[in-house]
Amino acid sequence: MSSSDRHSLVRPAADSGTSLSQRVTRLMQRIGLRFEDADDEQRFVDTFVRGSLLWTQAAMVLGALTYAGYTFWDWVLYPEVVPITLAIRGGTAVVVLLPLTALIAFARSWTETILLLYCVIPGCVLPFVYLVLPSGFTFASAGMIIVILFVSTMLPLRVGTLLVFCVTTWLAFAFVEWIAPSLPTGLGFINHFLIGNAYLLALYAVGAREYRARRQFETTEALRRETARSEASLQALRAAQAHLVQAEKLASLGQLFAGFGHEVSTPIGLALTTSTALQGDVQRAVSDGEQRTGPPLRSRSRRRPARTRPAADVAEPSSRLRNDPHLQAGGGRSRQRATGNLRAATLAGADVRQAEAATIAARPRHRDHCAVRHRAAQLSGRARPGDEHLGVQRRRPRLSG
Repeated sequence: MSSSDRHSLVRPAADSGTSLSQRVTRLMQRIGLRFEDADDEQRFVDTFVRGSLLWTQAAMVLGALTYAGYTFWDWVLYPEVVPITLAIRGGTAVVVLLPLTALIAFARSWTETILLLYCVIPGCVLPFVYLVLPSGFTFASAGMIIVILFVSTMLPLRVGTLLVFCVTTWLAFAFVEWIAPSLPTGLGFINHFLIGNAYLLALYAVGAREYRARRQFETTEALRRETARSEASLQALRAAQAHLVQAEKLASLGQLFAGFGHEVSTPIGLALTTSTALQGDVQRAVSDGEQRTGPPLRSRSRRRPARTRPAADVAEPSSRLRNDPHLQAGGGRSRQRATGNLRAATLAGADVRQAEAATIAARPRHRDHCAVRHRAAQLSGRARPGDEHLGVQRRRPRLSG
């Protein structure tokens, strides 16, 4: 036979094994006893099987004591075989059940395997006790039913593990019953019928319990995911809120500094602008004043003493000014002021002829007494800057007719 033929024969067997496991898995998923996600399945096993380890150990200790305690039943019925039954029952409890109970605390990852051994070994050993008893398998179904009841109610087994326990113990019971010397007619059928019913009821109870546990696990996982999502959203909202609060604080601080800067810069700017304008105006006024008045006069304390003229030199031009017809037209007060200004200018050291000529020369342009008075004040040095426009008065228009 060629290698290709050998591979062709091996491949269908492997495919059939794979397809069988896949079919069982799909069947378990369809009836709700297995999750499609492997991570969810592992978390469920950790929660369901290893969740309450202390309660499981307490149940295992109670089961070991109960298994060994049924020796009292043997003593009540058949005292002569008690040493043998006590050795079988007590030895199984001490050598197998109690060490497995202690081992489960140190091998958490092997919890389900340890529980399977804890259930299978006593179930397979129990039929050998009925070989020793004189009554034989008369009470065998009752003892097996008690073991099945304990396994299905007290230990956290899944349906698959319980199914392995049922098949193994049933085969062991059938084998011991087959090697028994003699059985009453119909006793074997009754025992298998009762034990079979107990197995079915136990599978249903464990399956229903596991189904409810899986639905509760799904609800818990969905709630956990929603809680995690809500917490993440809450954290994001809190971060956004903190960011918004920080941004609002920064914006408020910016507005505060902007308003403060505006309130400070506005008067400073106004003061700077005003001072600059005033400085320019002062400079222009000083320059205009220098242009109008000339260089500043020296102080009176340092001014040289004015030269005086005799009264005779002042009387002659004063008389001419008083007799001037144009000054006479201005009135007596005008003549007096012009004469006084001319006299003051003469006494201050000015040239009398020049003062007189300037006073009389001003007559054609200034026909009122104010012009004459201002010109005489200029000649005498008592005129003030800016008063030249006061000497000009407009003449009123004459009404015709």
